[in-house]
Amino acid sequence: MSRLVITREDVLALARGARLAAPPGAIVTERALETAREAGVEIIIEGGAPPPGGGSPGGGGSPLPAPAAEPAPPTAPEQETPQPATESTCRLIVTAFGRNRPRIMAELTGAIEERHGDIQEISQRVQEGWFHLVMLVDVPAGSSVVQEFRRALECLSSEDDYRVMVQHERVFERMHRI
Repeated sequence: MSRLVITREDVLALARGARLAAPPGAIVTERALETAREAGVEIIIEGGAPPPGGGSPGGGGSPLPAPAAEPAPPTAPEQETPQPATESTCRLIVTAFGRNRPRIMAELTGAIEERHGDIQEISQRVQEGWFHLVMLVDVPAGSSVVQEFRRALECLSSEDDYRVMVQHERVFERMHRI
């Protein structure tokens, strides 16, 4: 099942003081919440269930709670870089680019989730109607699992829509050694 993911870039695209209505079950990233608070953007979650992945709705279409006067100290330090893949996982770099349209992120993250991928890091940019996305994804180790993951994501590509490429992290590690 695909879900809408609201990212920091979605919030930055809005005017200061704007309202963003998210459907039930939408995932609001922590950075999106932080950016919304800083920019005075109000994120409204329709329905009453808390969104997976961050924040909590006020229920029934009410806004997310306003930040406290003074932020609480973090319980755990935020990681700047993802941890390396373990022996039981394989780290892949997923790149997607093309004309921007609604639900691209949901399609990609849904396909990753269906194949038990774990997104470690994500970077997305939309400029003049074009998007570019790079994700570091851990998948269960095993050549057949990796090949199936690659095939499934690259099958989302279409000449008139967007293109997806999946590469092993080792390609980039070796490229930067030269």
